[in-house]
Amino acid sequence: MPYLSDKDVKRLKRYLKAYKQLMGVPTYSVEACRREYPNAYDPWTEEDDVKLAELWREGLSLDEIAERFGRKRGAIISRMKKLDL
Repeated sequence: MPYLSDKDVKRLKRYLKAYKQLMGVPTYSVEACRREYPNAYDPWTEEDDVKLAELWREGLSLDEIAERFGRKRGAIISRMKKLDL
């Protein structure tokens, strides 16, 4: 193939992950996640909770909030549920 599109790369990553799972090799690590999301799996502070509520009331999108916190979108959603936002 002379060219790999983004779609091709994503597909290859899925295949590699499936292969690793079949071979019993771990496919997920906190360290790898933190390369993209520096605060992933860090405990939330009271300051974080206050800031999260403020940003949500200001109308920022989940993706914008996630970027500001350096966390995954799912982590933001989870925390918002816990705080009843």
